Amino acid sequence: MTVSEISVLSSEKMPTVISVSWKQATTAATPSRDSHDVRHWLKARQAPVALTPHPGEAARLLGTDTAAVQGNRLAAALQLSERFGCWVVLKGADSLVVSPGRELWLCPFGSPRLAIAGTGDVLAGMIGGLLAQGRPFEVAVPAAVALHAVAGESGGWHLAGELPDRIVAIIARGVF
Repeated sequence: MTVSEISVLSSEKMPTVISVSWKQATTAATPSRDSHDVRHWLKARQAPVALTPHPGEAARLLGTDTAAVQGNRLAAALQLSERFGCWVVLKGADSLVVSPGRELWLCPFGSPRLAIAGTGDVLAGMIGGLLAQGRPFEVAVPAAVALHAVAGESGGWHLAGELPDRIVAIIARGVF
């Protein structure tokens, strides 16, 4: 995401979900004009934002290493939420959701298969879809995280593109 794209988004008052792959520019370890603009934009937004980093991305955002994030996932998620003034989904085993008000949700579901490339994009799309339906962040984010994790535990998929079918099947069975 470029500064010009961020400028367009910053004029919007719509809730935003950001998959974290673009955030290498925001790492504290390599500050730049762009990273300052991104941090300022995140804090200045009028509408809520959700970030969805995995531990490696969270480490880059915090200017530390993955082992430090994994060593205290709660502290890392809280620090990200505070630093950027937004919702944070720290993905991984026992994914954490932290609100800007420091409310915490722990997801006890999940599977190592959710580490497959593209599954985080499915999660971001699920959060965005629930928000587009008018669900509040405190419902949309934890619900999407839990449903995504339950789908990850189910069998019958090997690629991220197959995960949405698992999600639909879970909803159809009334499991979630």
